[in-house]
Amino acid sequence: MSSNVRYRFDRNKNYFKSPNILVIKEPISGGLKLIHQDTHVVYKLTPDLVSQFWEPWSSDALISCVSNGIRNELYKNNFISFGENIEIPISSIDNCIPIIVKPYTKWYAETSDFYVLFNTANMSIINPLIILGPYGSLCWSCILKGYTVGRIRVELIKVFGCDEVIIFLNRLITLGYILPIDNINQIKFRSEKIIKEFFAPNIQFQLIHTAIPWYCLWEINTNCDLRCKTCYLPNFDNIGLLTFDALSITNKIIESGVFYVGIMGGEPLLRDDLICIIDTLRLAGVFVKVISNGQSLTLHRAHDLALAGVNQVEISFDGLSEQTHEFSRGKETFNKAIKAINNIRKAGIKRNGMVLTIYSENVDEIELLPKFMYEHGIFECYISLFKKTGRSGSTSTFNPIEINELHFIYRRLDEWRKTYPELTIAISKKCSCGRSSVIIGYNAELRPCSFLYESMGNLLENSFCDIWQSIEDIIPEVGAFGYCSFNKII
Repeated sequence: MSSNVRYRFDRNKNYFKSPNILVIKEPISGGLKLIHQDTHVVYKLTPDLVSQFWEPWSSDALISCVSNGIRNELYKNNFISFGENIEIPISSIDNCIPIIVKPYTKWYAETSDFYVLFNTANMSIINPLIILGPYGSLCWSCILKGYTVGRIRVELIKVFGCDEVIIFLNRLITLGYILPIDNINQIKFRSEKIIKEFFAPNIQFQLIHTAIPWYCLWEINTNCDLRCKTCYLPNFDNIGLLTFDALSITNKIIESGVFYVGIMGGEPLLRDDLICIIDTLRLAGVFVKVISNGQSLTLHRAHDLALAGVNQVEISFDGLSEQTHEFSRGKETFNKAIKAINNIRKAGIKRNGMVLTIYSENVDEIELLPKFMYEHGIFECYISLFKKTGRSGSTSTFNPIEINELHFIYRRLDEWRKTYPELTIAISKKCSCGRSSVIIGYNAELRPCSFLYESMGNLLENSFCDIWQSIEDIIPEVGAFGYCSFNKII
């Protein structure tokens, strides 16, 4: 072996895993389901095949323990491939050990080929969650074992036949998952040929039920200083849990591994212990967003939120004009909501945003959205679709929008991504309820959906993960689970 080569494969031909497959658990059989992300071909591996060759991968094991028929099927459908002899040249950073940024780097494994990473630092980038494919997952597992860069490169090429580890490490540094490595930017990167991560929205809806929920909304109370005509809450007078119990829920969220918590109400700013709850979550590295109507979000309160380390604050709107907004929410609410947006910015909170509820009487205002956002310094907007449920919503004169109006919004969003790339305007096209997201009610009841008040269990009586895992068998393989499913709207 020459002095400038780290490792050389001497076999004439080697089997390699494809990096472009989603590898997820089969809950009933205990095996794995392989979904090719280009062809969408599905192949299921039995538990014995998983344990014999897929997870402890080696080309020799594949040859010796798998029948030709299975091997040919995997090869024909591009789940495995052949490769020629490969040499790995020595790099100047081979002896470096990648160090994970803690506590703000969160991760867990769905399978050995499917890691989910989330950076919960107070970042200005949007949704810093990445889903690692088989290549990125193996690289991350090697980082967790404390391997040097050189050893990681060897391990990856044994399995995938391609050396793009340094490119991927640089990506992880850029996103804040691992600490910078000296001189990594001086290494000339070859063009990338291999998939290392998947776009989260594309993967999220291929999953039946994640091992832990990635995201939870916490309805921390139902008492509110407004009576919006779009509200889905069943009552407006519950102050929520006592502080001791609320902090118990906070600790269960932390222990469960949930990445992202959206605190809402009612009006969450009516709770005196809100800052304490946020501070506890942030010290443990959980991403925290507060959703408020903005009526009591003074500059002083905004500074308190900033000091607690809140990642993001969103203000709710029921219209983009004073008249429309106040027809739903009451007099003088519009200007207070705009002032709240300004206070968020003045307090130094890096990410502000808005939630815009769309219904029959305001759908025509959607055309005004980009202009409205620019005028008020808002760069993120989540569009929520009004549903006729709850104490106010069920009796409202408003109606949900028609399907043709929804498709019009979809088209507009596609256009705005090109014409206004600095704005993030999102709407969920599919339901993640009970699949990768969950709701904590004001009474500590865990629910699959904001609009559905059927409890899965109480967090004061059971662990978060136990309740979450208990519903795995009742989640449908496709389609919505929750209000949208039971009301036949998705």
